Amino acid sequence: PFTSTASAQTTDWPTVIRAVRPAVVWILVETDEGLGAGSGTLISADGYILTANRVIDDATGEISVVVEETYRYTASVISSDPDSDIAILKIPATGLTWVPLGDSDQVDIEEEIRVFGYPLPDVGVGLIVVRGIIQGTRVRDGVRWLQHNATTAAGHSGGPVVNGKGEVIGVHSSELVDQPEYRLATAVNEARRFIPSGVLPVGAPPPRSTAPSGMVLIPAGSFQMGDSFGEGNPGERPVHTVYV
Repeated sequence: PFTSTASAQTTDWPTVIRAVRPAVVWILVETDEGLGAGSGTLISADGYILTANRVIDDATGEISVVVEETYRYTASVISSDPDSDIAILKIPATGLTWVPLGDSDQVDIEEEIRVFGYPLPDVGVGLIVVRGIIQGTRVRDGVRWLQHNATTAAGHSGGPVVNGKGEVIGVHSSELVDQPEYRLATAVNEARRFIPSGVLPVGAPPPRSTAPSGMVLIPAGSFQMGDSFGEGNPGERPVHTVYV
């Protein structure tokens, strides 16, 4: 019979979530059908974002990124690939909190994960983190996917699948059409070839004690879609449209 003397390792998920949370962004996309939304992850201090292609694929107007539910930027698309459902965005900012990428080739079946994401625009703002496990991997058209069972919602598209080390191992994509209780995420190693050379930092993210630069501040208070504001305080840029 099999016996093991190995001690069980317990992940401190609250600490992992607190570290990852500031790097998860809300992405708002102007389309012909209205306002679309999804999630993404800051992967560098100077504003590179990893998300799903499906989040920005139908954009016909501005792509906005809200950082820490407070700072709003206009994003540009650096690269996108519908086959792997990966997109890389860039916002004009520095001093941002970022999350390191893990090695999705080393993911284990039954490995515990958390999937981060924001809701669709009509239900308010607030990060949602759901738990799950990796059920296996799939290769489709040469692309490697992670299958997991975290109970995600539509706004989780593009959000990070995070392991117990606080690393991104996948980008949440979709649920299986015939089995909606199972979800797919693009394995993060598939995304590496779309990230420009020299973008990914080396080492662990440093703590940030100041607000990111280049931000548009959303004033405190209760607002509705489309509310506009003036110049605000010195050092702030105008907020033309606020999504809260």
